[in-house]
Amino acid sequence: MATANRWMILVVLAAICLGGCADGADPSLGNGDTADEPEATAMPWAYRLVLRRTPAVEGLKGIALGDDGRIYLASASGVTVFDGDWVQIGHMPTPGPVTAVAVGPEGRVFATEKARVHVFGSDGTLISSWGRAGEGHGELGYVTGIAVHGVDVWLADAGNRALHHFDVTGDLVDSIAGRDETTGQPRILCPSPYMDVAAGTDGEVMITNPGYWRVERYSRGGERLGYWGGQGTAPNRFPGCCNPTNLALSADGYVVTAEKGRSPRVKVSDRQGQALGIIGTEFFAPASAGMDLAVDAGGRVFVVDPAQGAVLVFERMAEEG
Repeated sequence: MATANRWMILVVLAAICLGGCADGADPSLGNGDTADEPEATAMPWAYRLVLRRTPAVEGLKGIALGDDGRIYLASASGVTVFDGDWVQIGHMPTPGPVTAVAVGPEGRVFATEKARVHVFGSDGTLISSWGRAGEGHGELGYVTGIAVHGVDVWLADAGNRALHHFDVTGDLVDSIAGRDETTGQPRILCPSPYMDVAAGTDGEVMITNPGYWRVERYSRGGERLGYWGGQGTAPNRFPGCCNPTNLALSADGYVVTAEKGRSPRVKVSDRQGQALGIIGTEFFAPASAGMDLAVDAGGRVFVVDPAQGAVLVFERMAEEG
């Protein structure tokens, strides 16, 4: 079945979930937490816009940050590299548009197309390309997110509704996909072409599961360790048909998520899903979607707004008192 047709069917499934999930299960529940709506309170953290750049790249799609301060932008023609002062210092061309980018060990750059992964050396030289298009185990449908940690490469495949685990040479370790053996429900639900993955320093990974309005946490071995979120407008939940779309992890373990819809926004939460700060819709283009994220060593949040063709950088404001 064509990818576009699968997503049309999934939109209907998401609409059904809006009225209540199968078997009476609330998808927001994880690790025994209750699903009560939290009381409306002011967020303890506030963020301010400190930088806005509109780089000369066509089809701006994603972002990754290197330990050396370099900035890597995914675009229609490849990966463009900037130094910390936003001076372009390199470009890594790809046959097709890049859908996601990550930086791995030794400064290697991993750039995904829909069904292909290209690996570049720190000097921009192409080292390898791997991945096979298809719907089978470990095959790629529409990759929209990538994370690299040590020898592990994780791909968020919105097209096949899967989380793939490869090693850095492109050998498949495993894929998380299909239906849950207990509930019979899809493990991953992507009504639209958005799904993301981020790796923590401890080797665990987090993904967005937008059709269930939640963030999920997995062990390196593929065991789901917990999840949080749920559909709703409360600070700890996600609105619309299918959010969050993108996520990133800070060095100290905070989770940054992006939401699409009429009022796109970015949210910073702790690892248990407690919302700490919201970067409001006033900074982003109306109905912007697929806002990729990165966090630098100082905790600054980088947001790609594809509709504006811009990268916006936010920093946390000092608390009063």
